[in-house]
Amino acid sequence: MCILSHWLMATTRNNAFKSPPPRLPDEGPSHFEHKLDPWFTGLAHFFKENAAPQVVGPKCIGRAGHVDMGRYPQAVQSPPAPVLPEWPRTAGEMVSLLAKWRDPRFAEAMKAVKQRIPREDLKTDLNQVLPNMISMLKYQATMPDLRLREMRGDRNAGRQVVETEDLYNRWMHEQLPRGGVRFKTNVHHNVLMLFGLAGGLERLTSKELADFFDQFCPCGETHTLEVLRRLRRKLVKVLERGGEASDQIAARRFESPNQPL
Repeated sequence: MCILSHWLMATTRNNAFKSPPPRLPDEGPSHFEHKLDPWFTGLAHFFKENAAPQVVGPKCIGRAGHVDMGRYPQAVQSPPAPVLPEWPRTAGEMVSLLAKWRDPRFAEAMKAVKQRIPREDLKTDLNQVLPNMISMLKYQATMPDLRLREMRGDRNAGRQVVETEDLYNRWMHEQLPRGGVRFKTNVHHNVLMLFGLAGGLERLTSKELADFFDQFCPCGETHTLEVLRRLRRKLVKVLERGGEASDQIAARRFESPNQPL
């Protein structure tokens, strides 16, 4: 199972988070902080303050489908080219690099994340880790799940594998489209939930979960209890399905080592 399954997940469509009514008017705020791991609370504060504007939302995309570069200068920045000597090669190197971030809250969160990841998984090549992250954001499915479905004859899953790998290659070589990348999911909700399931969000009630997102999500919306509850349940199933797919693919490799997958 991909290393990101230890601390990442996905999300639902944007409009679902805007379904009224989000809350009964006579309910006060809940006190959920004691149920969350301290490293995740620090990360959530950092995320809210530093999250870049989302490329896919209607507030970011203009009439012609282009990003307003003046208003959202961070929306189309590309990562450093992976051919540079300092580019991390493994998941462990990536997390270690993030643990040196100048903001101490983010650095401490990455150190805590690294401690939760098994030693063998830290050796995983980023060429396996990062495409899985993209597929979860784009299709709410892990790459092992997509690959297994493709092996069983699902042509749509095969198309999604190709599109994920194409986006990954463009990202790694600084060839992302200038207008940004459109996802069917809300990236902010995705990332916050992904880390949060490893940091205590699974321990919150539905109301506490909605209150948490209202406080820490940078989207500025009021979140709906039932939608977030369904999202949390769905993401757990996505990761479980991805783990099962990884095991089945590994078993096929063991049974037929010379047969290409």
